[in-house]
Amino acid sequence: MRNVALTPRIALAALLVIGVLVRTAVAAQGWFYYDDLTLFAQAREHRFPDLTLLLSPHDGHLMPGSWLIVWSLAHAAPLNWPAAVFALAVGNLAAGAAVAWAYRPLSRSLLPLAAYLFTPLTLTTSTWLAAAVNTLPLHAALALCLGAGLRATRASSSKQSARWALLSGATLLGGALFSERALFFAPVVLLMLLCCGLLRGMAPACRAFLSLGLILPTLLWGAVYALAVGDPRTSPANPLPFFSHGYGLGLLPTLAGGPWHWERWHPGPPWAAPHAGVILLGAAAGCALLALTVRRAGAWVPVVLYPLLPFLALALARSGPDTAWEITQTLRHVSEVAVLAAVALAYSLPSPLPRIARGLGLAWLVSSLVSAVAFAHSWAQQPSRDFFHGLDAALEQYEAPLLDQDLPLEVLLPVTHPYNRLSHYSDRVASATPEPVIVGADGSLRPAQLHEMRATVSPQQCDSAPELALDGPLIDREWVVRLNYFSPEHTTGTLALDGAPVTVPLEPGLHSTYVQVSGGGTRLLIDAPGVCLSRSSVGVLGE
Repeated sequence: MRNVALTPRIALAALLVIGVLVRTAVAAQGWFYYDDLTLFAQAREHRFPDLTLLLSPHDGHLMPGSWLIVWSLAHAAPLNWPAAVFALAVGNLAAGAAVAWAYRPLSRSLLPLAAYLFTPLTLTTSTWLAAAVNTLPLHAALALCLGAGLRATRASSSKQSARWALLSGATLLGGALFSERALFFAPVVLLMLLCCGLLRGMAPACRAFLSLGLILPTLLWGAVYALAVGDPRTSPANPLPFFSHGYGLGLLPTLAGGPWHWERWHPGPPWAAPHAGVILLGAAAGCALLALTVRRAGAWVPVVLYPLLPFLALALARSGPDTAWEITQTLRHVSEVAVLAAVALAYSLPSPLPRIARGLGLAWLVSSLVSAVAFAHSWAQQPSRDFFHGLDAALEQYEAPLLDQDLPLEVLLPVTHPYNRLSHYSDRVASATPEPVIVGADGSLRPAQLHEMRATVSPQQCDSAPELALDGPLIDREWVVRLNYFSPEHTTGTLALDGAPVTVPLEPGLHSTYVQVSGGGTRLLIDAPGVCLSRSSVGVLGE
């Protein structure tokens, strides 16, 4: 009898492990990408995860919990992809286990868990680290919040109901530490309980306590968000395209296991690009699901309505001339729908399941795996991996320091400045080098030439004056100085335009060194006692 009792648990554990392994295999095809890099760079600026870091908004997100994960990875395993994949696997496992626990009072079926684990809805958020550190804890928190709410409605005593209500509110607050979308939990959880007919059986006092337990943390974190981030709204935008793209091209195909096809604009994550046939299949699958669950179809109301909230938030906070509506088709902003759908399935699926429904479910699983394979193929195209792996290989054969420079556009755009600078990702960057190089998009080191813009007026000086006049003015920007010098010994000097001085190591003998300085003006300021200088140039590096 004991073995028989354990069988459902073993089956659940096996399904959970298989689902996580599939997601981990997809994640392993990728690498650190865009926001991953900028988050790591910011985290590495802090020796400890202080409040300055934890309360730093990122693209309008307030995410102290996510910052803590990023800080840990950035300091313990910087740019270590196996460590990141392990973290993703743990996050997926925790979220899946939370979903399984959430709907247990409604059903012991494994189908809702399978739907959560394999839906294409969660592909981006379960494989892209920067999205996962926000969203996987959010999924777990929503599942726990909803599961605790379910148990509060079925508690045998008011005291027990109050405990579950407090846990529901606490998990909402925990989810808010990772994403402000937890502010949507209270209405969607209460609506789900209402549509499943579970609130009606509660005592009025217990129902009020549960509602209060969800609303108060929402108001509390809403106030914290407003103080830390302020008003995130941009220029007003028409939300209708966000709704049509998000529902029609993003969510609808996933009902049939789509989209099967993903597009990608570098630098950017894959986004669903379904063909018309897949959209029609999704509509047909939605109708079939509604027919199958028609007796309890009310459970689908919160599932259908929830995406309106994040899509509207996108229209308010992320709209602008450079915003593409395809942002909704990445699905990462509405992936919590997968948690709600799992609970709705647990409540509404008939038992036993008709044979034709089992066949359709198997077809959906195969279709979802096709979408996962297509996503993995797109996700495997990682310019940042090519760049950093190529750079590591090149630096093994190169001993000189590198001058700081922008990363290739395929890796990070200038809008991320200063975190698009090489110095944030390599300890080989210095302010001066005897051999200037430009790092290519593949990480290769290419010899660089100085394109001279200005030069020192004096042809040669020993025991030089603190100022060297230039033959013309320079605008304020970053420059490279080719300093030609003779030094009798190992020493250091400082060099500057009208900006901050930089330290320059000087070798004994006759040498040229290339020094990176910022500023402008009509003179070079130098402090190098005992060093002789000949004509030196100021310009920019090029191939």
